[in-house]
Amino acid sequence: MISTRSLQTLSMRVSAIRPSWESLVVVATAVILCALAVSDGGRDPFVLTATQVVTFIFLAILVGTGRIHRFAITLPLLAMVASIALTSISAVRLEASIGALLQWTMYLAIVLTIASTITSLAAAQRLLDGLVVIASGLCLFAAFTFWGSGNPQMRWYSTFYWPNPFAAFLLLVLPLALMRFLHAPRLRDALAYGVTAALLLVALVFTYSRGAWIVLAAVAPLGVIILRPLRWGTVIGRIAMLAAFAGVMVVTLPHAVAPVNTAGALATRATSIVDRSDYSIQGRLNFWRAGIAIFRDHPLVGTGPGTFAVVHAAYQKDVRYYARDAHNFYLQIMAEMGVIGLGALVALGSSIWTMWGRTLRAAEGKEEYPLLVGVGLGVLAFSLHSAFDMDWMFPAIPAVASGLIGVLAWYDASAGFHRTGMLASAPTWAYLTAGSRGHWWRVAGFLLLLIALATTGANWVAQRHAMWAQKAVQRRDWATAIGHYATAVRWAPFSSRYLDSYAWTLVQTPDPPQPLAADLLRRAMRVDRMNGALPLHLALVLTMGRSTPPAQREAEDLLRHALELDRFNRPDIYRALARLYRDEGRDDDAARVYREATVLYPGKNLGQGSALYLILWPEVAKLFEDAAALSAERGDVGEATRFLEQLLADDPTVVDAVLQLSALYVQTNRTANARTLLQATVNRIPSDPRLVDALNHLR
Repeated sequence: MISTRSLQTLSMRVSAIRPSWESLVVVATAVILCALAVSDGGRDPFVLTATQVVTFIFLAILVGTGRIHRFAITLPLLAMVASIALTSISAVRLEASIGALLQWTMYLAIVLTIASTITSLAAAQRLLDGLVVIASGLCLFAAFTFWGSGNPQMRWYSTFYWPNPFAAFLLLVLPLALMRFLHAPRLRDALAYGVTAALLLVALVFTYSRGAWIVLAAVAPLGVIILRPLRWGTVIGRIAMLAAFAGVMVVTLPHAVAPVNTAGALATRATSIVDRSDYSIQGRLNFWRAGIAIFRDHPLVGTGPGTFAVVHAAYQKDVRYYARDAHNFYLQIMAEMGVIGLGALVALGSSIWTMWGRTLRAAEGKEEYPLLVGVGLGVLAFSLHSAFDMDWMFPAIPAVASGLIGVLAWYDASAGFHRTGMLASAPTWAYLTAGSRGHWWRVAGFLLLLIALATTGANWVAQRHAMWAQKAVQRRDWATAIGHYATAVRWAPFSSRYLDSYAWTLVQTPDPPQPLAADLLRRAMRVDRMNGALPLHLALVLTMGRSTPPAQREAEDLLRHALELDRFNRPDIYRALARLYRDEGRDDDAARVYREATVLYPGKNLGQGSALYLILWPEVAKLFEDAAALSAERGDVGEATRFLEQLLADDPTVVDAVLQLSALYVQTNRTANARTLLQATVNRIPSDPRLVDALNHLR
């Protein structure tokens, strides 16, 4: 039997540990940031959804229980989120804008949660040390992969799929480790932070990210200027030791994999920064011009948050420069959110830098000064690097930046700015239902967070059903796949992806319901107006089986519209339009389509095995093969030969094109050319029996 005294003792113990829950929230937030970093930089949809749910719950508890007051950064953050919501109303892809809104709400939640739950300088130091440990762990993972690769010039990228965003992640924490190292009062601390800083610096070098190198070179002098150490001799000595140690590691590490002149490779990479003909530099210039053009056409509200990837194709000038990101966050905000978004971003940036200045003045001469210098420099490095690369496509990077901003907001408030009665009240239901003056914003914020939670939960359910549907499609279990896609569409009615996949799954059935599939694709086009794939798919559905003349006319209009939306990246649109013309007996129009399309791709080195074009190139090859087949049927063997020769000049391993061209050579009495072509291809691909048979047939 439980006594009254036992209950009183248990109650006292619970009451004693209750205040420590804020520390648990800080630890949980650090775990969230780690989970984002190790899951492809936060690009994994299920991990991202889970982290959004957790951060929304934390913030809802803090808002509902009255544990958040108005920080200096709160209003600018809310203005940024509000501008995203406002510009999402007219977005060309509603699903992307809703996703951007949820991500920015997550960043706001991270800032306010950290600012509200840090209760001491020691807690802030533990959080920041945790971020450094996370980055160091990712560097060790990258080093392990590097040693096992057998390639001493492999770029480090750790759990990110590309080195440049990994470099951006390192830039956030490297200044913090450096400041702690240079200001460490004890030798033990200096050694620990020195090793960590060296590891981060070496990893940053091996990312071969030129933008990150430029940013580090720009931020480092500012760090020296505002560092203000007690003894400059100690700082200079530590900098020299760090540079020497990092230099030795950069030189010797590659030799642990294979003998190679890494210094020469690094120098070549560095000098390419001033080479205007460099592919990545030209690519960025093209992306930036497209962003400016989009802003010029949509100056007020842009095309909608998160929509650059789908809009860019309509502004693309060269097939080689395809992008899902503008590689300049500020130009992308202009393109996606217009003047409204740009104004909100400027206000937010001004607030952050003003807040950093206040914290530095308040901390001058105190032990936390180098800590706050490192935090601010990390945010500054992230802000500068965002002007060169696609950092915001990886939610882990802005999420960690949000954590650093939360630390600044906490110190800004704890030093006497914009803080009254923080963390003074215990969690009670009264705060959730408070109707008195001054509490309305808590109720409104709590309700908005509930809406965000509901939206995120619905997205998670839709993602799960879409995943199950994809597995069913792989098994060719069409009925199960259709059921799951139908459920996904009900949970996420604004997702063009699920509507499109649902329609195409219906088409695979033995007796496809054409009207339902067409209706689903029309719905998808209404919520995703700049996606060239959707009108293509609708045109294919309309021309299935025995299509009527009105359906064929609509299909032609759809395909022409698809080409306006995406001229370069979907050769299958040209092929579908040419097939439509051929089915109608309009061979001249079909030939014209092929001629217009085939001039876009030759001489671009698309067939040289670049990962960017692995999906595009097979469709390009089929386009040239179809064009050659039509020309040959029309008796223009010279044009057919020219099409295939252009294709094989870019990629001599396209076997179908080789066989097609060798047959044309034989037809025009150029048997020697056919034999030479087949022999050269057999030497490259000796295992293909079709090539061997064709060559033997000519002997």
